[in-house]
Amino acid sequence: QKVINLICCSLTPKSAAVYRIAPQEEWGSNGDGAVQLIRLFEGSAGDTGFFSVTKEKGCDESGDSWVVANYTSTTCQSHAPWIYGQMMPSHVYVFRCRAVRA
Repeated sequence: QKVINLICCSLTPKSAAVYRIAPQEEWGSNGDGAVQLIRLFEGSAGDTGFFSVTKEKGCDESGDSWVVANYTSTTCQSHAPWIYGQMMPSHVYVFRCRAVRA
């Protein structure tokens, strides 16, 4: 089973996103609001998904500025299998994000 799972996982495309685990009072009566999508990284493809998020250096704790670093394959499309992305060149991208209240 482990080998089959590894093969199936390696042959499917991957992407990256940031989710938030909400405070319990935001979950709602059936828990639908417990996990909230913050940002989908549209440009990530192939070998991807191990990004890092941290507060921007020099910002106070109440600040809404974040720094995100992610690596992604530069020669594959979003539908490429993960194993193909593993074998292709990758670049690291670092960018700033600001949290905006809806």
